[in-house]
Amino acid sequence: MLTFSIAVVIAAVTAADSARRVADTLFIEPIGVRATVPALWMGRIPEGATMNAPGRGRFGCQLNVSGPVSDRVVVDPMKFPAIIQGIYGPVRSAQEALDSILPRSAMVASVGGDRFNGNCVVPHIHLYVTDPAMLASLPVGSIAQRIIEKQFSGITRVESDSASWHVVNLSWSDRQTDFLKPGTLEILTRWFRDRLLVVAVMDGWSGRADTNEFLASIR
Repeated sequence: MLTFSIAVVIAAVTAADSARRVADTLFIEPIGVRATVPALWMGRIPEGATMNAPGRGRFGCQLNVSGPVSDRVVVDPMKFPAIIQGIYGPVRSAQEALDSILPRSAMVASVGGDRFNGNCVVPHIHLYVTDPAMLASLPVGSIAQRIIEKQFSGITRVESDSASWHVVNLSWSDRQTDFLKPGTLEILTRWFRDRLLVVAVMDGWSGRADTNEFLASIR
C-alpha cells in the first residue's frame, strides 16, 4: 500500500502540462483538451477560397502560407522564447501584458498563421495551462490594460462570460503616419478538470475566420 501511494504521488508530480499535434488535431495533456487546427494553418487553402475571394473574415494575403506546419503549430517549449522574441508592433505590448499575468513556463503551445512570409499581419495564439489559484485573485483585465497603456492610449476593455469561457477583450490603435493600425488582445479562460486553460489571441488586423474556427473547436 505504501509503495502504491508513493507511486501515485510521483505520477502526479511528473504529469506536466504539455501539448502535441497529431495531423490537424492539437491535444493538451493531461487535461484532455483538443482543438482542430484550421486548414489554412495546416498549409491548405480553405475549400472555396482564392486569393481574389479569400472568404468572409479573411484577407487574401493570409493565404500566402509558406514553410512547414511546425512553424505555425509549435508545441516544443524550447522554441517558445524565439517566437516571443519575434513578436513586434502592437502585438508586442499584448505579449508584455501576458507576461505580467502568466509565467512563460505555463505556455504549452503557440498556434497561428504564417509569421515568416512578411506579407500579412497574422494572429499569434498562445495557450497556457495553470493552477486556477494563480489567477483567482488577479484582476487580469485591469493588469493587462495597465501594461498596454504604457505604449498606447484609448484602450477599450470588455469582459464577458460565454459558453463556459470568461473573456477579456482589449483593443486599441497604433497611429501610423497616415492610418490607424489596430491591435487586440483577447484572453479566454476556462476550467478543465482541476486546471485552468488560458487562450490568448494577439492580433493586428488579420481577418478572424480562421481564429474563430480554432477557438470554436476547443473541447
